[in-house]
Amino acid sequence: DTNSATDTTAIGCGGAIAANAHELNISGSQFINNTAAYFGGAIYTFATDSKSRKTVIDTTEFASNSSVEDGGAIFLQTSAEIKTSLFTENNSGDDGGAITIRDDWDDAGNTGVLVENCTFSDNSAGNEGGALFVDLYDRDAVITHSTIVENSCGSLAVGEGGGGVAVYTGNV
Repeated sequence: DTNSATDTTAIGCGGAIAANAHELNISGSQFINNTAAYFGGAIYTFATDSKSRKTVIDTTEFASNSSVEDGGAIFLQTSAEIKTSLFTENNSGDDGGAITIRDDWDDAGNTGVLVENCTFSDNSAGNEGGALFVDLYDRDAVITHSTIVENSCGSLAVGEGGGGVAVYTGNV
């Protein structure tokens, strides 16, 4: 069975889900047309302490989600595995049209992000990273066997942009 969150709105972060969980697992779901006034149009994950956090997303569709700030579909401040998922027509007002990955944690237990067998198409960001914006300092973001096509960003500044992927810091 498919779980879905459609047409939800948050006046803060995470249009459908805002989570400070030890581990968040989402599989076989749809997030369509959700909106957040700040971060994560559909999902916002964060850590408020130094404990390790992980987000796992598998076989999930994210379409037409939006955020005023970062992460049109997802804003991550946790380690994550995102597999076999589809991201289409998501939009952010600032960075990461589909996903913003930001390392705001102080815990060596958070290991980075894996994006595998995903498709990113027609996503847009007002500033950087039409599909993905990565800011991981000393951690890794691995993107493998994924398709990134027809995404766009609005930044015209020198050293900024990345219609598909923008890397601010970290290893991709």
